[in-house]
Amino acid sequence: MTMLYLLISISGREEKFLDCDFELKPLTVIMGPPRSGKSMLLRLIFNMVYAALNKLTTTNDLVAMASNYLSGKLRDGSIMLSIVNIAEDELDEFKKNPDVRTWRDKGIFLTCSNVEEPNCKVEWGGIIHSMT
Repeated sequence: MTMLYLLISISGREEKFLDCDFELKPLTVIMGPPRSGKSMLLRLIFNMVYAALNKLTTTNDLVAMASNYLSGKLRDGSIMLSIVNIAEDELDEFKKNPDVRTWRDKGIFLTCSNVEEPNCKVEWGGIIHSMT
């Protein structure tokens, strides 16, 4: 049986802002205190899926979020978000090694950085063909 699984890591040069993973179900509730990243996570997911469905490698909103969020305490940091459709028995292996090259055909992957200038890249594989 396959599952839709999300893995996210947002970190700065010195600290992590958000590091979590969970299974996406028909109803997934995201809860947390104000300014804990709930809306940012939803915007990232929306833009990532939008870019992949439209065969874009990025969107203006993703670059703006990288510029906005990866400054201050998160300067020189990164945003990494993966949504994969994998079998339950592959989940532990994916968590240990969420490399895009290994899982490309099973998901959508977002990588953003703000080292020299804001930059975001969306990669996808076979999962997009099954969504359209």
